[in-house]
Amino acid sequence: MLAGLTAGQLAYAVQVQGLRMWSSSDSTRVVFDIDAPVEHNVFVLHNPERVVIDLHNASVARHWDEPDFSQSLVKAIRSARRT
Repeated sequence: MLAGLTAGQLAYAVQVQGLRMWSSSDSTRVVFDIDAPVEHNVFVLHNPERVVIDLHNASVARHWDEPDFSQSLVKAIRSARRT
């Protein structure tokens, strides 16, 4: 369901340092480790169904280890820069 993490158009003020994920029988928690407060938007897109978390003026500091999606509602996580 979680499809994307995008970065804003201006100079990147915040870096995503890592990603953590926990799943239980009724929920999944995704935590982005960031180095400063960040403005964000969360919205849903359809076909396919997914949740987008848009972090304003943020960049990925390094590639994180891929979480285990086998016991989670999350099927994939990706990042992209907004142009």
